[in-house]
Amino acid sequence: MKKIINFMVLFLLISCDNSSDSQISKMIDKECVSNDCEIVMSNIITEDWDFMYIFKTTISLDEINNRLGFEYPYFEDIANRVIFVKNNKIIYHEDEFPNSEKTKKGELIFNIGDVGFLKIPKEKAIFKVSKEDSYFKLKIKN
Repeated sequence: MKKIINFMVLFLLISCDNSSDSQISKMIDKECVSNDCEIVMSNIITEDWDFMYIFKTTISLDEINNRLGFEYPYFEDIANRVIFVKNNKIIYHEDEFPNSEKTKKGELIFNIGDVGFLKIPKEKAIFKVSKEDSYFKLKIKN
């Protein structure tokens, strides 16, 4: 009986984890020692890539495929997506599934205005980052 209770407590602790799995977020957390900093995305995602795409939760799979020019094979559900592409191939991607109750620890929030997506060439993928509580707000540097 004690083993069952210990297992249930462990399961609840794991399932209640409200932190992001974002590798980009983990790198930003290491690189940004102050609350406001600048991040060059090619220093974070070091594999060779041409374009970075940001898709908000409002963008459908059909529109993602249309914007990429090929099929996005990792679509599971509504999510905010960051996709890095080289020669019509996905080099790296992250899907952040929203939590309607609160922001996850380490969550990336891209300030891209009212547009549902953004395509950014590698040389222009430079962001101003501000740490807000436990998450990061990123805005493209002009």
